[in-house]
Amino acid sequence: MGKFRIDRVNEEIKKAISSCIQNDLRDSRITGLITVTRVDTATDLKTVKVYLSVFDKNRNEIFEILKKSVGKMKNSIARNVKIRFIPEIDLKMDNSIEYSFHIDEILKKTNKEDFNND
Repeated sequence: MGKFRIDRVNEEIKKAISSCIQNDLRDSRITGLITVTRVDTATDLKTVKVYLSVFDKNRNEIFEILKKSVGKMKNSIARNVKIRFIPEIDLKMDNSIEYSFHIDEILKKTNKEDFNND
């Protein structure tokens, strides 16, 4: 299967899951900013890895709730993405945003210390 088609499928699945998280999941414990950062669909379209970034102090609890909501995400894919098989979803935590904030804070401290030493 061509890379171009997989890229299109990835994008459509990403849209469907994002929409599901924003509109369909009605759990008051789901707070903060949740972003689908990346989707990697297998070439046989049977499995998909979905990387989520959760920006909240209760991120691990929220991630566990999202893992239990995979069935609703699969329903959203079935409704919104035109593919023959609905893939199995493997949710992964993406820490890249938090890591970039951490690096940014380190750089700010370093710059502040450099200015104070001059």
